[in-house]
Amino acid sequence: MPASETLGPFLSRNWIGSVDSYENADIVMIGLPFDGTCSYRPGSRFAPERLRIASWGLEDYSPVYDKHLDDVNFYDAGELEFPLGNTEKTLDVIEKNARIVFQDGKKYLGIGGEHLVTYPALKACYQKYPDLAVIHFDAHTDLREDYLGEKLSHASVMRRIGETIGFENIKQIGIRSGLQEEFDLMKKYNTLVKNSADLEQIKHKKIFLTIDVDVLDPAFMPGTGTPEPDGLMYRELAEWIKYLKDFDDVLTRQNEYGHFTSSSFILNKERTKLLMIYHKIYNSWAWTGGHSDGDNDLLYVAMKEAKEETGIKNVRPISEDIYSIEIVTVDGHEKRGKYVGSHVHLNVTYLLEADENEEIHIKEDENSGVKWFQINEVVKASSEPWVCDRVYTKIIEKMKRFNRI
Repeated sequence: MPASETLGPFLSRNWIGSVDSYENADIVMIGLPFDGTCSYRPGSRFAPERLRIASWGLEDYSPVYDKHLDDVNFYDAGELEFPLGNTEKTLDVIEKNARIVFQDGKKYLGIGGEHLVTYPALKACYQKYPDLAVIHFDAHTDLREDYLGEKLSHASVMRRIGETIGFENIKQIGIRSGLQEEFDLMKKYNTLVKNSADLEQIKHKKIFLTIDVDVLDPAFMPGTGTPEPDGLMYRELAEWIKYLKDFDDVLTRQNEYGHFTSSSFILNKERTKLLMIYHKIYNSWAWTGGHSDGDNDLLYVAMKEAKEETGIKNVRPISEDIYSIEIVTVDGHEKRGKYVGSHVHLNVTYLLEADENEEIHIKEDENSGVKWFQINEVVKASSEPWVCDRVYTKIIEKMKRFNRI
């Protein structure tokens, strides 16, 4: 064979898109071929290898996430070798390797295998990031004290994790199967997530994400070891992951599921009237306010919106402190020709003061009216029952208690 010729090309055994070295990667993918405690249908130990092969049949661009694999700097390290029949030593191998990844400042992506493989990786992550919370997608609670006498089981993995980081730091999505005592434990620590607002209390923490594929309905994931009906559709899971991608970005509307807004109650100098706008989207008289759009000075945002929406040029804060905090649900609607899906506003409210004799005017693209109302007319003027009952009434009663009006 001539010296200029080389063997190949050969088929790659790595996941499509993997970079060529551990050192150059931000994310390290490790296969975890273990299903030693599986209680119904084994075989998940073959998943890392089969998924790696199947990856070569995928496109390298996702229109769902608008991402190309070239944008994700990950390294496929291959599959770990485990001591067959020894669960504890297997978990030790996983924890040791995960610890190395975290100590090197990289992100860890483990592919099982059964769900128990999450526990040692979580312990390694917790050593590096003690302010940690877990978001758990699954059909099952996995909160048993033990299963058939075994504490290290796929059916008790979240119980062990809760004992490690605290059950209050667990949030569970898609759960639809478990013992009554497991659901009692979920209720006690409020772990079950019904909507994105239930995740607000862990926004400030580092997040460890664990997904059991049986969270998906068996119509879409028939090969899972423990199928449960009435699961998520793939699109629903994808939407949750898109939300979590922007989880810590709550100052901009890039987070389509929840973001900060800043509102104000604008009082006259005598504290007898409130300035309101007639909001075009909500078809109701409402307070003034708007999105923070990246600005973390929420008082400035409230004052800017008050001026823009009412035409008043001279407005001052009665106090620079936040007066009220709300999580407000927003139904899907069309704005400037674009559909905006349902989401939540993480809202703060300030008390402002303005001269009721100053000229006012509408902001044509947002409201069709600006008017001073007597305080006792405010709730009647609004046609939004939830906002009236839970927000306006609350703020007005608070102002009465503290002699603001």
